[in-house]
Amino acid sequence: MAGKLLLNFLLGSSLCLLMASALIPKDESSMAIANTTYYRAANSYSSLTFKIPSCLQKIDQNVDQIMIVASKNTDVPVITTDTSFPAGVYVVDKFAVPPCNLGSNMDSVYRLGANAKSLPACVLAPQPPAVITECNPPLANGTQYRVNAILYVGQLAVKQLTWSAQASTFSTRESHGDIPLPPGGRSGGMIVITVILTVLMALLIVILIGAILRK
Repeated sequence: MAGKLLLNFLLGSSLCLLMASALIPKDESSMAIANTTYYRAANSYSSLTFKIPSCLQKIDQNVDQIMIVASKNTDVPVITTDTSFPAGVYVVDKFAVPPCNLGSNMDSVYRLGANAKSLPACVLAPQPPAVITECNPPLANGTQYRVNAILYVGQLAVKQLTWSAQASTFSTRESHGDIPLPPGGRSGGMIVITVILTVLMALLIVILIGAILRK
């Protein structure tokens, strides 16, 4: 009798887990670390920049909002609902889905750890707040993070992407002259040289005009 009860309990638990895992269907698309050729600040001491898959409307033509979630767990967390997340997973932000722009080479990106005004305590929240506010404080240095995205039609979660691969912030602060101006970025030295050349060109034009007027 006890064995039968235990078997029924295990079967019931398995069924509940299967039902829970099907609450938000998965899509094989995932967010990935942004291309550093175009985004020089993709990896830094306290932030990571991730590429959002282009044209999310291909997954579901009706999606209109996207929720970014993050985790620094080494394992891949399992998300079954958009109202309660596993330990270590926190809601970063929720915003309108970027429009499809198939004729552009520019990616839609999201910078994790970009808002210094976010309270770090929000990361420890056991579940999403009633009103989603940006929870995007600077990241810990030398730490690996994953991100995921949940897609919405109105207030209904209809799909979740797969978790990104782990990406790590720098363990020490980089000391270089790069000024991150995406796309591409330019180093501080290049900007100084460009300004000097521009001033010299302007002076040459003034001298040329003065010489013409004198003649």
